[in-house]
Amino acid sequence: MAKIYDVQDSLQISLTYTADVASSIASVKIKYIDPEGTDGEFTAIHDPVNKKVYYNIPKDSPLTVVGGWRFWIYATMTDGRVLPGEVVEYEITEEGTE
Repeated sequence: MAKIYDVQDSLQISLTYTADVASSIASVKIKYIDPEGTDGEFTAIHDPVNKKVYYNIPKDSPLTVVGGWRFWIYATMTDGRVLPGEVVEYEITEEGTE
């Protein structure tokens, strides 16, 4: 599991996909569930050439809850179908710890 520190800035959450659906994606989000069970989403940027979806976390990041976070791509296709991606886990760790 990858580590992120709770006070990091200039952070980018980046997820990739392998299916050949880049030209069919109308909009994309990165959804998440924090360690306390709260869910949310970021309106993400889609890079179809690299099959990547990303979101630049602002300095006042919501990623301040220490523990295991789960993220996944949530794409809406041009025909209206919704495709949830595979869950990726990141550990948000208190700064100064290993």
